[in-house]
Amino acid sequence: MGVLLKNNAGTLLSADVNTSTTSISVASSASFPTPSGSDYFYATMDDGANVEIVKVTGVSGTTLTVVRAQDDTSARSFSTGDKLQLRVNVKALEELTNLVDATDSVKGIASFDSNDFSVSSGAVSLATTSTAAELNILDGVTSTTAELNILDGVTSTTAELNVLDGVTSTTAELNILDGVTSTTAELNILDGVTATTAEINHVDGVTSNVQTQLDAKQPLDAELTELATMASDTASSLADLTAAEVQTLDGVTSSTAELNILDGVTSTTAELIFLMELLAQQPN
Repeated sequence: MGVLLKNNAGTLLSADVNTSTTSISVASSASFPTPSGSDYFYATMDDGANVEIVKVTGVSGTTLTVVRAQDDTSARSFSTGDKLQLRVNVKALEELTNLVDATDSVKGIASFDSNDFSVSSGAVSLATTSTAAELNILDGVTSTTAELNILDGVTSTTAELNVLDGVTSTTAELNILDGVTSTTAELNILDGVTATTAEINHVDGVTSNVQTQLDAKQPLDAELTELATMASDTASSLADLTAAEVQTLDGVTSSTAELNILDGVTSTTAELIFLMELLAQQPN
């Protein structure tokens, strides 16, 4: 983007211009610069009594496309034969003064050199290719060159950079993820786990389903198989026995019928012994 300059550029209007005309017909446009892209130049219409500065944004043949009433002038009507000339005006000088060069420093007119302009067929334009919108991005920037260079080579999108918004992890904490290939679903398996490292390590080396391995052990032991056939209340009763109570049964040779004789007996051991002694004293 740049304001274009050219020496001795002028012509006459070839058609009347009212206050709203934006396409102006001239006798010749040969002496004027030819704007392209967002380039432009300022021109002055003069009828000898009134002047108006316009911003010329395009030239096609002998038709100029303009923005009216520039640089504190008002839109006026002009007639065929009035002058239209590229003159020095305050607006053009201000824009040249405020342009930013390649070193991001503001130059005054006196400090511009040949590297800041390009000249073609007598037309002078600024060498910068940035648009006004692109230059305005720098408006208010307080970052240093070193800070801006941090972005050099960054290919992340805005959305990807915004992922970091609010992250409080340290570099060391983020580096824990370095090399992790697990998916989100795989990491979520740990969600809610309360087992300790030691408890989890119990399955270290396990190569197949634990329940399948346990189920396969029972058929290998006849006694386990026998226990598996017990009714649930029988298994519960056995589970209530103490070691001493189990040992009491060790060596018992009585039959079920003989043991059932004791069913309902409430006598103590001492009372039973006393009864046996009485029976022993009776004659046969």
